Amino acid sequence: MQEWLEDMPVVDGIADVVEWCVAHDVVPALATLAWRPVGEFLCAKFGFVAASGPTLEVRDGVYTGISLTGSDEYRKRDFAREFARDRGLSLDRCAAIGDSLSDLPLFGEVGLAIGFNPTPKAQALAHTNHTGPDLRVVLPTLRAGLC
Repeated sequence: MQEWLEDMPVVDGIADVVEWCVAHDVVPALATLAWRPVGEFLCAKFGFVAASGPTLEVRDGVYTGISLTGSDEYRKRDFAREFARDRGLSLDRCAAIGDSLSDLPLFGEVGLAIGFNPTPKAQALAHTNHTGPDLRVVLPTLRAGLC
């Protein structure tokens, strides 16, 4: 699985955005619906401090594909709520970067919702939107909204 994850395509600029967050006392977490091993890999690779994601059943050392925790569009929001609460924050003091249906409940509660290559529904709910192949495009919005 590690080899597959290493070859997984991701947008450019993730490490720089995470580094900016850390340098500005913004705690970067990854609210994702990707399997938990994917989130853990992205945490290790880019420096996110935590990630959500469904836990998959493992039988005889092999993933069965069965989710033990479920997966719906509210999971990201619920993860972010708990993550913020554990740090003494409310979601209105947090930012979220997202692109699709699974981000809508979270976008509805954070203080700064940033669409990145968003679907039309995500674009409509985001406070601001950016497109392109590089996540660094969101840095001016983060600077203006969180600093």
